[in-house]
Order: sequence, then structure tokens, then C-alpha cells
Amino acid sequence: MKKRILLVGTEDLVYLPLCVGVLRCLFRQKGWDDIEVRSCGFFAVEGQVCSPQLQTVAGEMGIDLSAHRATLVSEELVQWADWLIPQNEMVFRGLRQYVDRDLTNVGKQMKLNHAYRPSVEEYRLARDEVLDYCRRLLRKMMTMQREERKLQEAIVARLVTEKDVPQVRRLEELCFSHPWTEQSIAEELAKEDACFYGLFYQERLLAYGSLWHVLGQATINNIAVDPRYRKQGLGERVLAQLEEHCRAHRVESITLEVRSKNLTAQRLYYKNGYQVCGRRKGFYRDPPDDGLIMTKLI
Repeated sequence: MKKRILLVGTEDLVYLPLCVGVLRCLFRQKGWDDIEVRSCGFFAVEGQVCSPQLQTVAGEMGIDLSAHRATLVSEELVQWADWLIPQNEMVFRGLRQYVDRDLTNVGKQMKLNHAYRPSVEEYRLARDEVLDYCRRLLRKMMTMQREERKLQEAIVARLVTEKDVPQVRRLEELCFSHPWTEQSIAEELAKEDACFYGLFYQERLLAYGSLWHVLGQATINNIAVDPRYRKQGLGERVLAQLEEHCRAHRVESITLEVRSKNLTAQRLYYKNGYQVCGRRKGFYRDPPDDGLIMTKLI
């Protein structure tokens, strides 16, 4: 269950470093070595260290916080995370500037008191609160793991057909600021050199990708994943299906275009062997952004 968890708070000095340390210990006990957990704060002073009192209490738990340095919230860090956990309502509202339309990967608020703890005894009280929260979070993640496993086993991969066009349109509206119309989707689907591949759960379209190919060259048009099912590897599965189609049709190279600020999509493409070969200034609107051209030899 590979996950990147980001705890987002205010100053990244009191509760969050302790939560990170406790969660890492709990994950190691479960053998979940592929889960990464980090923290940051909206009002963090970059590089600031934890207080000696907090380090003392953490040390009593076998957690070394001497290397912790406060980290300021950034768009890159937010996009790095598979799962965002805000400390309180104020932080949740702040995340909206980084996570515009898709808030599905924002977990429930921690609802921990964010006041500074000046004494060792008060930090010990905070420690008990943190331990309780982290254990509840661990139980929730165990439930999520079971649900994700069941979902992955039940997903059916197949070509998109004409009857699926309304569902493709629905995903387009959920994922893109300029979605394709049903007519344009149907026209693309009818082309002999086009390929639409989808992932379905009980006939509900969760993700799809489309491309066209001619004379040994392919261009990926779209890859869309239902926001409620993101961060579960569906985009990578769709990409793999599109590449398999290209191999079967003796395609030599695949090209795609992605927003320069869409770091999540770029990580997927880099991971699968795509490299940037060009840049189109101001190519995108709503919001404005450059387009990165990426390519891969098959």
C-alpha cells in the first residue's frame, strides 16, 4: 500500500513532528515500509528546530526529533502527497488554494489543540493525545487498505465503446476545465486509428485514456481518473493498457502533453520512461500554464 502522507498544520513544530515520529514507528511495526509521512506548516519558519521540551518527551518514546526542521507549505509538497491531513479547519481552508477542485485526497482534520506546550509535563499530555490520534489513523488506513485491495481485484479493463460515451463525458467534466463534448468523444471513438481504454467497476467508468496512432507514431490525448478513486494506481494501469495497444500496432514512439504545474502527472510519466522534449509557452488556459511535451520510445 504505497502512500505518501502529508500532515499539514500551522507552525510544524509542536504536534506534527511528534505525529510523524509516532506514525513512522507504527508503520514499521506493521511492515508498511513503503509508506512515507512528512509534515509542513502554513506559518512555519523554514528550518526551525523543535523545542528541547518536545525533544525530551519524544525521546521518552524512543523518537529522535533532533533532525526535524520546520517546513513551509508549498505547491510541490502538496502535489507530492497522496493523502493530505489538515490539523484544523483553518488549515483545511488554506489547502483549497493548492487543491482546487479535487479535495478527495484530503483526510479528516486532526482536531488537535495547536497551542504551544512550554513545559515537559504539558508536552506529555499532548503526547497521549497524539498517540490516540495516530492509532485511530492507523485503524482507518488498515480499513482503506482492505477496501483498495477489493476494488483493484474487481476492476475490469476493456476498450471503451459507444455506450460508454456519457460516462467518458462525465469524467471529462470532473477532470478538465475544457471537457470534450459527447459528440467529439463519439467522433474520436469512431476513428480507426484511435484507441480508448477504460477501467470499470461494476460497469462504472473509473478511469480512461485515449490516443491515436499513425505511421508508427502515437499521441496520448487524455488520461482521466475519477477524483474519488485517485492515488490508487489507476492512471498507471490505463497508461500501461495504452502502451500495450501501441506495441500490438507496432508504434515506435508515444508523445503526450502535460501542464508544467501538474507534478503528479509528470511523476507518473517520468516513472514510466517518458522524457520532456519540448515546451509550449502559455498553451493552457483556466488556469494559464505552459505545456510540456513528453515522449517515450516503445
